[in-house]
Amino acid sequence: FAVFKNGGAATMLGERRVTGATIQVDQDTIRNGTPKLVMKNTVIRTSAGNGLLTFTSTVRAENCRIVECAGECVALIEGGDYQLDYCTIGTYGSTYVAHSESVSMAVLNYYAVSQTEYYAAPLRARINNCIVYGSAENEAIFDYKPDYPADVEVNNCLLRIKDGLPSFVTGTGNILNQDPLFKEREKDDYHLQPGSPAIGKGRVIPGVTRDLDGYLRSSVAPSIGCYEFTE
Repeated sequence: FAVFKNGGAATMLGERRVTGATIQVDQDTIRNGTPKLVMKNTVIRTSAGNGLLTFTSTVRAENCRIVECAGECVALIEGGDYQLDYCTIGTYGSTYVAHSESVSMAVLNYYAVSQTEYYAAPLRARINNCIVYGSAENEAIFDYKPDYPADVEVNNCLLRIKDGLPSFVTGTGNILNQDPLFKEREKDDYHLQPGSPAIGKGRVIPGVTRDLDGYLRSSVAPSIGCYEFTE
């Protein structure tokens, strides 16, 4: 139940200078089964850089809204282990945030340091019941280098991705390139309008019974994104 806004100062990863981020999660060197970051019912918005930026880490995010970032709203880089459930992610651009170079979400098992050099690590990602949308034709990138495995599942998500999900990404129940019909996005209102394709199209996730507002999720057919549709 935290709100982070207007962040995104430049950050460092060891000796590597990286794009600014409101939250950066560095490498998880312990890997004891406990995520390095657990983020629930949290909002990140209007970041000058990335919203959430990770490197070979472990993160669980639930009922989060990460929107309007100058960099990627969510950048899961250089492998790691991630689970995102019921998140709304996206940038449309505004007077204060340009949206011309970065997508809303990037999921990669590598971090490129030049055109020929990169760091890579195994990647595992489970992305369920999330909206990834914005004003560009492609708002999500999934990519990997074959040096290390990439185990990525995307289930019951609504994504704007022009050419569809790549073949190494598995999953079912996804909706591609259909406007989620947010109520008043320009006024920071990402609730769903009647008729949204995200209504009732999620899968039940055990243990997640309420949305970002605290409303009960449908026990049969929940809505996709951080907000359950309510009349």
